[in-house]
Amino acid sequence: FFFQKCEKARLDMSAELAVSVAKASPRICNHMNADHADSVLAYVHYFANRPNASHAMMIDVTCEGFVCSIEGSKSTVMVPFTTPITSAKDIRKLAVSMHKEAFREVRNSVGR
Repeated sequence: FFFQKCEKARLDMSAELAVSVAKASPRICNHMNADHADSVLAYVHYFANRPNASHAMMIDVTCEGFVCSIEGSKSTVMVPFTTPITSAKDIRKLAVSMHKEAFREVRNSVGR
């Protein structure tokens, strides 16, 4: 019984997180595409392992990561979060951290 209650509470929290992220997704995507297109492209280059992409757009945010489209590709790519989120508010801090990691790694790979 205890484990059933814990599992139900976990599922309820997951559903609440999914709803809050879904509500925040359009605002996050608009902001990232308008003000941080270079970060979106760096995410795709590094985290989605698409180093040849020339243009990317963030089209959705889920509890697992950023969904991006790549110019010239009919498919989308998932840029997974590097750490799990517990709140939609976590996404901003995580996006900044991922930006720094992606730019550091992309810059390092150019020098090789």
